[in-house]
Amino acid sequence: MYLRTERLIGEQAQVDWAHVGSLAVTGGLRPLWVFVMVLAYSRAMWAELVFDLTVESLRRSLVRAARFFEGVTRQWLFDNPKTVVLARHGDAVRYHPGLLEIAGALRVQPRLCRPRRPTDRSPASTRSTRDGSRWAATSAS
Repeated sequence: MYLRTERLIGEQAQVDWAHVGSLAVTGGLRPLWVFVMVLAYSRAMWAELVFDLTVESLRRSLVRAARFFEGVTRQWLFDNPKTVVLARHGDAVRYHPGLLEIAGALRVQPRLCRPRRPTDRSPASTRSTRDGSRWAATSAS
């Protein structure tokens, strides 16, 4: 059992990625991912296709999402991706310095879901998985 909580306007955006397939390029195939940011209050969504899950790619996607939404929320909620989390011991988290740099510049607090707690999964996780499957099916046809 868990308590459902509602977020305030501008409080939190939930961020995730989903693998949507591969793209043929000169020399082979490149994996294709969808980056998804969902505003917790309104469920408004920004999504874009990316070729990798590096911190540089994350930073570009976060800036483009901020431009799309014409601002940022107070917090970004992530699952626990290696792009974001370098180390975690209980509640002690060591974030990637590249993420901390962009979060500081935009004045956003990065937050993490608790590990192995399905009730903490963000709507972005659910939406990126569902939409990623639909986009993968669409791109294959």
